[in-house]
Amino acid sequence: MLGKYSRLNTAIARQYIQDKGQHLRRKFSSQPQHQYKSYNYKENPIIFNRINEQYVIKGKERVVGWWLISLSASVFSIVILGGYTRLSKSGLSMVKWHPHKVGLPKNNEEWEQEFEEYKQFPEYYLFNKERGLDIDGFKRIYFVEWAHRIVARSIGALFILPFSYFLMRGYLQPKLKKSLFALLAFGSLQGVIGWWMVKSGLVDKNKTIELDKTPRVSPYRLTVHGYSAYIIYGVGVWLAMNLLRRPQEAVINLANMADHASMRKLLLRSAHGILPLILLYGFFTSGIQGRYAVNNYPFVGQNWFLTRNHFQGDIPFWQNFTENKIVVQVIHRTLGTLFALLALKGGYEVYKMKNLTPIARKAYWLILAAITLQICIGIGAIWYPSEIWIPNLHQAGALTVLTSVLFACHTCRKVDPRHMRNLLGKLKIDDPQAYERMMKGFNKKQLSKTEMDAMKKFYEGK
Repeated sequence: MLGKYSRLNTAIARQYIQDKGQHLRRKFSSQPQHQYKSYNYKENPIIFNRINEQYVIKGKERVVGWWLISLSASVFSIVILGGYTRLSKSGLSMVKWHPHKVGLPKNNEEWEQEFEEYKQFPEYYLFNKERGLDIDGFKRIYFVEWAHRIVARSIGALFILPFSYFLMRGYLQPKLKKSLFALLAFGSLQGVIGWWMVKSGLVDKNKTIELDKTPRVSPYRLTVHGYSAYIIYGVGVWLAMNLLRRPQEAVINLANMADHASMRKLLLRSAHGILPLILLYGFFTSGIQGRYAVNNYPFVGQNWFLTRNHFQGDIPFWQNFTENKIVVQVIHRTLGTLFALLALKGGYEVYKMKNLTPIARKAYWLILAAITLQICIGIGAIWYPSEIWIPNLHQAGALTVLTSVLFACHTCRKVDPRHMRNLLGKLKIDDPQAYERMMKGFNKKQLSKTEMDAMKKFYEGK
C-alpha cells in the first residue's frame, strides 16, 4: 500500500515539475534575451560563490549565520548592561577578579566579608559612606556588576561550544576559521581589559593626573573596553550577513554596478571617518560624566560654540579633548550633528542613483531613521542628565546606528572579480560597441584603475 502511494506521489510530482518548467519557459521566452537593467536568475547566474569557497561548506550557511547573529545579539545586550552598570555606579562593587568564580555570596557571613572588602576602597569611604550605603544597598549594586560578568562569561560559552562543534564537523572554510579564531582571542582579551578598567577605579585619584578626582574608572580604559566590544559586535554582524544574505553577485549587473560603487564610496567616507570618532567621543563623554557639563542644546551656555574660556590652561592642552567635560561633550554632540547633516546630503545623492537595488536604497533610509532617533535621544540626555535610562538608551541607539551603517555597506559591497569578468565577457560577445564604450569610462565610475587594468589584461592582453 505504501509503495503504491509512493509511486502515485512521484508521478504527481513529476507532472508538476513538467508543467512548471513549461510555464517558466513561456515566461522567459517572452522577455528580451539580454536585459541588463533588471536582474533575473537566467541572465545573471551565480557561478562563483565565495560564501562556500571561503566561509562555510554548502548547506551550512544558515546554521552558522544564525549562531553569529545570536552572538552579536548577546554582545549588544552586554553593552547595554555594561552601560547600566556604569550609570548606576555599580561597576566598582566587586573589588576582586575571580574568573573561576560564578556564584553570589551564599550567606550573610560571605556578604559581610564582601562588604568589608568594599569599604577599604575610595568609592565607599569618599562617596557611598556619606550617602549611608548599607548592606542591602551594597547587595543591589553588587548584583548588577555580578550579572555583567556572568553574562560576559555566558557569551564565551555561547561562542566556544558551537565553534568547537563546527570545527569538528568541518563546516567552516579557512577564511572564516581565521576570523573566528581572531574573534575568540579578542573576546578573551576583553575580560582582561574589563578587569584592567575596574582596577583603575580602585585607586586614590589624588595620586593620578586625571582631572576628576571622584572615584571612577579611567575614561581611557573605559573607552578601550567599550570600543573593543563595538568592534566584536561589528565583526560578528558582518560575518553573519555574509552567510545569511544572498551573494552580491546575484544582484549586481552592468547597469547597477556604478550606482552601487558610488553608494559604497559614500558610506565608507562616514564609516571610516566620522562615525568611529563619534563613537570614541561617546565613550569619553560617558567616562567623565560629560552629560552634566552643559544642559542646553544647541547652545553652549550663552554661546553658540566653545570659546577660549571653556579650555583649562593649567593642564596639557590635549587633555582638554579627553577629560574637560564641557569640551568633550560639545565635540561629541557637534560631531553627531555634522554626521546627521552629511547623512542628509548623502540621502539626496542616493535619491539620484536611479539604478540602485531596492534593498540598498531602503538600507540608506534606515540609516537616516536611526540617526534621527539617536539625535533626539542624545538631546534628551543633555536636557535631562539625571535620568539614567536616557543615556542608556542613547548607547543602544549608537549600536543601532552602527548596525544600520554595516547593513547598508553590506548591500553595496564589492563583487567577486570573476563575476565582473563574466559580465564583461558576455557584453563583449553580445554588444561589442557597448563593451568598447564601457571600457573607455570604466575607471571613472565603476572600477579602480588597478581593477580596470586587470580586466583589460584579462580580455585584451594589454
